[in-house]
Amino acid sequence: MELPLYITWLFWSIIFVWYPVSVCSQINSHNEKFNRMLRRKVYSENESQFANYTKVKLYFLNNDKIKFTAFAMFDMNVRVMFNLIATTATCIVILLQLDSLLNEFYENQKL
Repeated sequence: MELPLYITWLFWSIIFVWYPVSVCSQINSHNEKFNRMLRRKVYSENESQFANYTKVKLYFLNNDKIKFTAFAMFDMNVRVMFNLIATTATCIVILLQLDSLLNEFYENQKL
């Protein structure tokens, strides 16, 4: 038995919309942890460790081979999440309408 077309489209729309969002939020959380680590108060006993962290961050920022995502340009706040949810819902509605149109088209072709 074959799945209805809208369920297949729903599955792929969830993957294509929410997977990049989850990856970008994980990247952002790692960046926040790294930045928090760099903002720690420096004491005399771990001054060399802080210097190493700073060197690593400067290496990342100055290296042309490392590409940062566009997620660093904006925060994942409530407004962005609502926009993504609204976009996904709109895509689902459009796909449902296309599914009904395609089913109607194929039924007319059989006649």
